Amino acid sequence: MIDGEIVVPDEHGRPRFELIQPRIMARGEHAIARMAENAPARYVAFDLLYRDGRDLRNLPLRTRKGELASIVEPV
Repeated sequence: MIDGEIVVPDEHGRPRFELIQPRIMARGEHAIARMAENAPARYVAFDLLYRDGRDLRNLPLRTRKGELASIVEPV
C-alpha cells in the first residue's frame, strides 16, 4: 500500500492545489479530456505502508522510503 497524493504541478513543477480544483469540478467527457491535456495530474508517492503482506508502519521512515524507491520509478 503506497501513500501519496494527486497533484497538478505549475509551470515550475511545484504542486499547486488551486490547479487541481478545476479538474475535480470538471464534468463531461470533453471537459475532463481538456483538463487532462491542459493541467496533467501526477500521483506523488511518499510512503510505503504495506508490502507483500508485511506491515511496514513500524519501520523507520527512511527504511520505508528505501523500499518505496525499489518499486517505484522516479519521474
